[in-house]
Amino acid sequence: MKSRVFFAIFIAFIAIVGGRRLYLMNNAAEALSDRNGDFLFCLPKNRLHSVKVLSADGASFKKNPPYRVVDGNDCLRFSLKTNLTYSKTRIVLETERNVSPTVVFSGPKKKGRRLNVDFRNFYLDGEREFDGKQTASYVDPLKYRFSMKKGDKAVIEFEHRRHLPAGSDICWWVLLTVAAVGAMTGWRFGGAFGVFAGRLAARGKTGELAFLIALFAMLCVPASHIDRREESKLENRRLVAWPELLLSGRYGQGAVKPSFGKYFEFWFNDRFFGRLQMLQMRHAIAKTLRFRLKTPKAYIGRDGYIFRQSDMKATDPEYLGFLNKHFSWFVGKFINLRKWAKRNGIKMYVVILPVKENVLFDKLGRGAPRDTAGFDDWLKRLGQRTGIDFVYPKRELIEAAAHAKYPVAYKNDHHYTEYGTFFTYRVLMERIKRDFPDIPVLTENDFNVVLRPDIRNAGGDGWKQMTRSCVALMVMNDDECVRLAAPYPFYEYKRPDRVEITKSYPDFVRYENKDGKHSLYLLGTSHVNQLAPILAYSFETAVKETGNTETMTKKSVAPAKPDVMVLIFQSTVFDDLKVFFKD
Repeated sequence: MKSRVFFAIFIAFIAIVGGRRLYLMNNAAEALSDRNGDFLFCLPKNRLHSVKVLSADGASFKKNPPYRVVDGNDCLRFSLKTNLTYSKTRIVLETERNVSPTVVFSGPKKKGRRLNVDFRNFYLDGEREFDGKQTASYVDPLKYRFSMKKGDKAVIEFEHRRHLPAGSDICWWVLLTVAAVGAMTGWRFGGAFGVFAGRLAARGKTGELAFLIALFAMLCVPASHIDRREESKLENRRLVAWPELLLSGRYGQGAVKPSFGKYFEFWFNDRFFGRLQMLQMRHAIAKTLRFRLKTPKAYIGRDGYIFRQSDMKATDPEYLGFLNKHFSWFVGKFINLRKWAKRNGIKMYVVILPVKENVLFDKLGRGAPRDTAGFDDWLKRLGQRTGIDFVYPKRELIEAAAHAKYPVAYKNDHHYTEYGTFFTYRVLMERIKRDFPDIPVLTENDFNVVLRPDIRNAGGDGWKQMTRSCVALMVMNDDECVRLAAPYPFYEYKRPDRVEITKSYPDFVRYENKDGKHSLYLLGTSHVNQLAPILAYSFETAVKETGNTETMTKKSVAPAKPDVMVLIFQSTVFDDLKVFFKD
């Protein structure tokens, strides 16, 4: 009798799951019966004629009016056919003039109903803008603004699908597996289990009953919803992918992988239901109780400034011990670097940029180490032994931060703002001016200062949403990051007609300026992206190369035959420069 009951429960469970799944699919199909979403490319009135649509794969371009109007702008409309699974769209446009378009992701218009469309993996010119699922509707669209110059092509790629109701992503096959195992167990041991359950109900205490109920719930609930994302922004890493069950190739075609069980556990531990919510709750509690929130990667100081743990190395005795231990090695390498530059007819300048943690002392909070005298003395000795006059603008940046009218560094990123970078530019140009007296030194009057909540693209033109470093560092969510993002100052050269910018995106950018003198090769870590839009305009030609600390080389410098080479390193990366000194 008990076996029949368990079997009936199993059949009922399958019926409920199957019915629910069909309901979700039908609900989604009915909710978007017109099967359309919209992608809009919007410009101020009377400027749409300057944009050509070169291709629209995965979207239907509506060539004839009426165009949609968003925020007073006229928009080109691309209709998107939405399915239950994601579809890819790739749109290529070209402009005949300088424009600042806004792209809009939208759902269909349907009177009396709010219909959503899911979007993900949005790329602009090969650079990812967002990857996780974003939901948009006609009344609540997603908007993104960027810049295009005359002759530029914009390559826009994204994926879209119909928005499914809550519960559509539940991993039903896992629940079915649990139900099947439970039913078979009941079929085989139903009698024994019935006796055990009866005795527990008759004699067990309330606490014991609650414990067993919670135990069995803990076995089933985590498997009820599997996280399908590829990356965890909160942890700044990729989640473990589903392991292959069977071997392939010469190692045993079709045989079961012995390691499947181990890697299945890794996969499940990364993706079980409630894991992300528990991480978010932990951070919320920590932020509520904090003087400063600290994670393995970062902490929050005063006024919402985020500081990376890795950038505290300049005050770390272990890092200073490494520098002192290998001092002679660095002396030899920098002497070889100076001689290499001289052999190639290049005047070399080395900028050692202090991290913002060593400048914004008043934002660090109580208990944070502040004394960088050990590193400062090491760098001074290195300069004396190598004959290199290092540009180390720590004092200038500290003074600027104390009296600045704008922030010298981003709150939610480790870079300096272009306003803060201008102080480094002045110190550097004082050194360059000694060797090249005719080179023009620009002032703030040569630029228009623009306040924006965005950040300039690494390619030197266009904009993207403010960096999400604070999310990747596991200390804030997206909304909190956005609140820290505005406003920051950016410098726009007042004579863009005299400048031509060519990019091999995003690592190499070439500037040609008719008002400049001499040639420049700017090489360094990501901080070159803030210095290039200022420094490059002092030179007739300039090349900016953004390198990775661990893999950066100087092999492209000599073929370019520059008059000046500027190297930029952070004060905390000396232990990662081994590859750079090899070539």
